[in-house]
Amino acid sequence: MKNHSVAFYVRKGGSAKTTSVFNVAGVLARRGKKVFVLDLDAQGDAARLLSANAPEKPKKTV
Repeated sequence: MKNHSVAFYVRKGGSAKTTSVFNVAGVLARRGKKVFVLDLDAQGDAARLLSANAPEKPKKTV
């Protein structure tokens, strides 16, 4: 089994990075793939949206 990496990187805000990551991750997960989302955005929106236990923005980010 091969592992693959996909990265979404755009410096400009409001370019739908989080939306794109969720859509691609969702399709891969539905196809039975293991998906790991690493949110390096200072706003932490992906981390907040993926965490059922933390509806607030994270206090610390990478």
